[in-house]
Amino acid sequence: VLRPKREQRSIAEILAAEVSLNLQILAGMIVRADAKRIPGDFHLSTYVFDAAIDRIGELPTDDVGDVVLFYNQLHDLNRKAALFWRSVDDLRALPADSPHRAIVTAELDSTIATFYGSINRTVTRANILQPRLLRAARPWWSLRRPTIGTTELLKVEEMQERAEASDRQREKVMNHVRRRTE
Repeated sequence: VLRPKREQRSIAEILAAEVSLNLQILAGMIVRADAKRIPGDFHLSTYVFDAAIDRIGELPTDDVGDVVLFYNQLHDLNRKAALFWRSVDDLRALPADSPHRAIVTAELDSTIATFYGSINRTVTRANILQPRLLRAARPWWSLRRPTIGTTELLKVEEMQERAEASDRQREKVMNHVRRRTE
């Protein structure tokens, strides 16, 4: 009877760690939300999920659907990033006077818009999922529970405000430097 519970806790713990890693990556993307492109090295981690797919059923029943939905969103973001770079390659291959350039450019703009919109939904899903995985990994009766820290939700608006404040401060410093060098 103890073994299935122990396995449930271990799968929940490793998935919670991967969710945390992906939240850090997504937080960096939120800072770039006004970007006109998707970074070429963008990739969200699904290695743990892919390796443990046959053990997902060991999680609490309520969490299984949320885990699958979250990882579906990660796979979708990875596909959108790959689609963006394929479209960029297609655009570069077209002659400058090609009538298809406008179509490919519109596809690029659409991919960027849906990509950054999907990031907000994925962060929201991760904020719901991660505390549940941590609770499954360290139930109230577990002797390991005191070693776990509290989890903080990633607030999209707060990240955007911080990025904007940082940009304003950077611009202020650059203006000061420009005035001093003129």
